[in-house]
Amino acid sequence: EETPSLPFLTAPGDQLAVIGRLSPEKGHAFLFKALIHVLRERPALRLFVIGEGPLLLPLKRLAGALGMSDHVLFTGYQKEMGAILSRIDLVIAPSLQEGCPLALIEARACGKRIVASDLGGIREIMEGYGAISWAPPGDSRALGESILKSLLRPEGETPPPGTLPERFSAEKMVEAYLKVYEALLSISPPIAKRNLLVA
Repeated sequence: EETPSLPFLTAPGDQLAVIGRLSPEKGHAFLFKALIHVLRERPALRLFVIGEGPLLLPLKRLAGALGMSDHVLFTGYQKEMGAILSRIDLVIAPSLQEGCPLALIEARACGKRIVASDLGGIREIMEGYGAISWAPPGDSRALGESILKSLLRPEGETPPPGTLPERFSAEKMVEAYLKVYEALLSISPPIAKRNLLVA
């Protein structure tokens, strides 16, 4: 599935997205509970749940139990993230733990407003970016308040796309990966080295 339903994408109202594997550490359940509060103020809100994972069915059931099935679209994996992000008003990262989330790097590069859990890995890649609001991990009420605050921010207050800190540039990340491969090769037995190089 390349693109979600266009009527859903172009429907009036706030368009939100959460991007990542559907697994417990990503905190989707806390986001759904946060939206109960937000929907009272923004009843036309739509949330795209982009990604796949073991919690797909439990999260669908949770959305139904919370009465928000009409506001949530599970899109599965999507390749054309640039086209989707161009229509999204707010990207949310409700993670309970996180390393270096590529989805947020892309959202930042597109100049999107972001609400994220206050975690070290996210703090690093959001350094110097003004269009982000924070919430403590696992705190649905605080997350909802941050989402609502971001949606109510006047459009003119959103800064243009920011430049990522240099250590997260494509060149630096490639350099880091090469160092990892070199380290693996240096400690591998000769046969394993040859296999790695052929692969």
